[in-house]
Amino acid sequence: MIAPQPQCTACTHLDRQAEADPHCDAFPGGIPDEIWTNEVAHTSSYPGDRGIHLELIPLDVLGQTTGEA
Repeated sequence: MIAPQPQCTACTHLDRQAEADPHCDAFPGGIPDEIWTNEVAHTSSYPGDRGIHLELIPLDVLGQTTGEA
């Protein structure tokens, strides 16, 4: 069985250059486990998110980001 991807991987706010724990514009100190593991959808406010929520990468940009055609 393949584990689901974290919702964050499809978000424009994720720091894709991070070498340590996953972090983003909303959570520069680290994305809470509840969000990273999809237990909580980050489509609305979550404590400490600084008013920044999940914003999906447009599909045309996603292909360019991942190197897919």
